Amino acid sequence: MHPVLDTFAQELCWNIGEPLAQAVFYALSDYPATLLAREAYIAANEIQSQIYSGVMPLGNAMAQYELAIPLERAGDCFTQINEFVYINKSIDLSAFTYFSQVRYLNEETAYIAPTNGGPRVFLNLEDHNSFNSPNGPVINTDFHKLVKFIKDTCNPRFHWAKAGWPRYFSCYDGAAYFPETWCDFGCAGRNWTP
Repeated sequence: MHPVLDTFAQELCWNIGEPLAQAVFYALSDYPATLLAREAYIAANEIQSQIYSGVMPLGNAMAQYELAIPLERAGDCFTQINEFVYINKSIDLSAFTYFSQVRYLNEETAYIAPTNGGPRVFLNLEDHNSFNSPNGPVINTDFHKLVKFIKDTCNPRFHWAKAGWPRYFSCYDGAAYFPETWCDFGCAGRNWTP
């Protein structure tokens, strides 16, 4: 075993408990020291699936929200999230059973791509509590408080294929989120529809 990883595993066991430490160490030990850029991260979902498979009643059932925040707004946005969560203590952190993930995407030209119009920071939030309560599905109120706060504060675009629809957009105004390309998308759709 690598001395640094061995020490790291021991620290994890002491600080967060042996089962989680074993899962993290297991994930780390599968990767070589030098990684290609596209392989230079550990997918949290792989670790989560191992951890939750024996703990949660429904395995790893969750709703995954991914919010694309404009890069030029991200610094202020994360500062406001920090104040909302940690300084003002507006939510109970037990609403979150796993950490958030952040990724960066450059601008794309597709009419309604989340990154059309400029690069964005994607914030991934996963709601496991709503689906894995011992008494059946519940509404994870504090989780949704944070999602609503981010929606109202940071002007994100929600990922088209992830959670949030229609809860946060009962009547979606695409032109407000894609002012330069929403009509082009509609025209293209009309042209392609038989």
